[in-house]
Amino acid sequence: MLWKYKWIVDNLPVFPQIKKEQILEMLEDLEKRYEKNGESKHPVLKLKRSISMMMGNIEESKKYHEMLKQTPKGYLSDCAACMQDSEVFYAVHLGQDELALEKAQPILSGKLRCAEVAHLTYGTLLLPLLRLNQPEQAVRLHKIGYKLVSNSTGLLGTISNHLLFLGITGEIAKAIQLLEKHFTSAFGASDRNHRFEFYRAVKFLMERILLSNLKSIKIRMPKTFPNYKEDGNYAVIDLDSWFGEEALKLASQFDSRNGNDSYTEDLKALHELAQKHSQ
Repeated sequence: MLWKYKWIVDNLPVFPQIKKEQILEMLEDLEKRYEKNGESKHPVLKLKRSISMMMGNIEESKKYHEMLKQTPKGYLSDCAACMQDSEVFYAVHLGQDELALEKAQPILSGKLRCAEVAHLTYGTLLLPLLRLNQPEQAVRLHKIGYKLVSNSTGLLGTISNHLLFLGITGEIAKAIQLLEKHFTSAFGASDRNHRFEFYRAVKFLMERILLSNLKSIKIRMPKTFPNYKEDGNYAVIDLDSWFGEEALKLASQFDSRNGNDSYTEDLKALHELAQKHSQ
């Protein structure tokens, strides 16, 4: 039960309708239950680091990171592969791309594996590898990684990383294929963070297309799409507007709950990146 409780708490931040106070109360309750059962604080500290990052509190996540390094693992700690993947994600989140790649080596070499690793790791490393001027390695990880997650609705966040990567590298046709395949999952996702990540990736893609002066594109969107067109011909500006508005709406909900502007700033950073690639 404590194992399942840990995963329930870990997923709370992806729902912006759950108040910050409620999440912190659940974390405190989880910690008390672990202490009562004589369990290590290691998995709780990992949760606190992860939740702090997701809720835009970087300084707090640094504090828990240091505490985590000093705390021995316990029976309810994540597997070695998941722990290593979380170290990669943490380093990327702090902008430490070289450290992230270093931390990823046991995963990339095949030494560490589990049900979702290296699936998640490949997606996490795509943009850092581009920033480190290793485009060939990034393309290799994209090709390997996307095959692993292409049919998984539960890994939509990682799929969004691949979509964003294709947009950044100018693989517009391939990016549109991902949009067509995964939009229905994103549109109906209960995980609002995954929905946000997908929509922001599509928003970036549409900006790239607009900046190339292409006015319209043909996309097979499902009938559930609010602006569905039977002939599949869409004005790029309309798609850019819809995905941009939806992404901003979600960002505002998360920022309001978290008490900061980390989600909105994330959107601004991607907009600036799109402008940079147009030059």
